[in-house]
Amino acid sequence: VLCRIGVGVDYTTITNFIFLDQLLTGNWAGLASALHHIALPALAIGLTTLALPLACIYADQILPLQDPPAVQWLGSTPAAP
Repeated sequence: VLCRIGVGVDYTTITNFIFLDQLLTGNWAGLASALHHIALPALAIGLTTLALPLACIYADQILPLQDPPAVQWLGSTPAAP
């Protein structure tokens, strides 16, 4: 079980699903090790997956708030009071 759990942690295979195996056997050290080994890949995949939706939300929701609607429609700057 290379790179899914720590080197010195005992591991008993029941279901071949590492988190469920650790819960069923009561191996809390193995469960903690498995969670530590999945944290970085999950974070990397999650952040790269969120990049495009966040960019679209920013472009659709935040950018229009920075200029008044008249400036967007007329393409000019508003007159100073």
